[in-house]
Amino acid sequence: MRKHKVTWSSHALKGLSDIYSFVSYRFTPSIAEKVVNGIFEYADQLKHYPYSGPIETKLIPAEENCRYLVYKHTKILYQVKEKEHEVFIRDVFDVRQHISKLKKT
Repeated sequence: MRKHKVTWSSHALKGLSDIYSFVSYRFTPSIAEKVVNGIFEYADQLKHYPYSGPIETKLIPAEENCRYLVYKHTKILYQVKEKEHEVFIRDVFDVRQHISKLKKT
C-alpha cells in the first residue's frame, strides 16, 4: 500500500500555534513544545492509516467526508484525498473550548 502525504492547512498550523501559545502561557514553553510535537507525531500515523479516524458529523456536514483524530485534548480534522494520495489536515483545536469559539474550517 502506498503511503499518503500529510499536508497541513494554514488554518491548522494557526491552531497549533494557538495551542502552543496557550500551553506555554499556562505551563512552560518546554511543555508546549512537547504537546505540539506530540500532535505532529500522532497525526503522522495518517501516512499509513488515512482512514483510521471516524467521520466527523457534528462540526462539518457528512458529505464533506471529513474525519478526525483526538490526541489528548486536541481534535485533528482531516480529509483523505485518495487520488492524490494525500491527507489534508483542515483544523486542529483544543476540544475543551466552547463550540462558539470555533471558526468554520
